[in-house]
Amino acid sequence: MRSTRYIIIEAEETHKKKDGSIEILERFENQEKVNQFQKIVSVPKRFEGKFEEGDLICIHFNVLRYERKNGVKTMSPNYIKDNFYYIPDHQAHFVVKKDGSLFFFKQDCLIEGRIGREEVITSFGIILPDLRKENEKKADIMDGIIYAKGDDMDDVEVGDKVCMNKYSDYSIVFPDGKTRWLVGYNSLLFAYDQ
Repeated sequence: MRSTRYIIIEAEETHKKKDGSIEILERFENQEKVNQFQKIVSVPKRFEGKFEEGDLICIHFNVLRYERKNGVKTMSPNYIKDNFYYIPDHQAHFVVKKDGSLFFFKQDCLIEGRIGREEVITSFGIILPDLRKENEKKADIMDGIIYAKGDDMDDVEVGDKVCMNKYSDYSIVFPDGKTRWLVGYNSLLFAYDQ
């Protein structure tokens, strides 16, 4: 199977299991429920040499999203047959190659560490954690450390502490269980001086 335009994946496990079963809401899923890392089985010619079959691709959760209406499963528009799906590059975030390096499709970077406001420590040593809800925390301007970046982002480096726009992050749970945040280059406000 080879596509001239699309990356083809084989998604053997499309959704994460919780307590042995998959919990799907009637009309909506999110990235916490979908296995966003899937195996590439076909690379279009324009991406040859950049990554290869067998590498893992991180895709937008909508690629594997499906709905249940009146008990009938409606597959994703990206579904081909069996376990195969096609991925337009605008629905792909990055590829994890076999050697561990990353290939980004857009001017994106991955942020690691704590995002948002730090805990406050009083003069008496009492820690005041940020107890707001996640969506309220995202109202702050956010800081983070660059874990990986696209090749065409020349003015920031891996390890730089950066400041991002509000609501600019997209959380991704990696196969190793760590959460990192995908942030577009246009959402980076500045890098802190080292």
